[in-house]
Amino acid sequence: MLTAKEKELKQRYIDIVMEESWKNDPSMRKHFEKSIDRVVETEKGYLIAIEKKSIEKDFCFGYRLSRHDSEEYDNAKDAAYTASKSTEYFIEKNLSKFDSIFESLNELDVYTRVKYNNAPNNSIIRDLEYCRYYDRVGEGWEKISDADRQAIIAAYTESKKDFEKRLQSYLKRYGMSKVNTWTYWMDE
Repeated sequence: MLTAKEKELKQRYIDIVMEESWKNDPSMRKHFEKSIDRVVETEKGYLIAIEKKSIEKDFCFGYRLSRHDSEEYDNAKDAAYTASKSTEYFIEKNLSKFDSIFESLNELDVYTRVKYNNAPNNSIIRDLEYCRYYDRVGEGWEKISDADRQAIIAAYTESKKDFEKRLQSYLKRYGMSKVNTWTYWMDE
């Protein structure tokens, strides 16, 4: 649940994006209201949106060897069956969407850049870029502070908690009835 401050930041973000980049297109406003989970304000006053994650219901398992008389095929088939019944697998796979984000925020250099190409160069609507020491830093990118990094991590942590609650609500409503699993033969 968003606090009053978080709601205000989200609305401010949407208002600025609509004015700068989307020329007050009502369908885009509706899109942003649905797709943005929360907004972080950096020390420099930049606004960074954290998007809502979608619930993944489709899981596929590949095998390389012929499907006939193959242990690999049997393993893929077994994994697909288990995934179709396991709420633990469903939750774990959906929450894993946050793993790479946390890994990048904790281990890489993090920069902000203007999010939309058609926005002014001085726009406060920013996006994150993650760089290893050997990556090229883009023009106009600014490294975030440690305080900003911690604020972004905290926002993603809250977003993950909210997403887990959505997953639990989904499972209460539908169980595993809408989960699709299958196997496929991977080309080598």
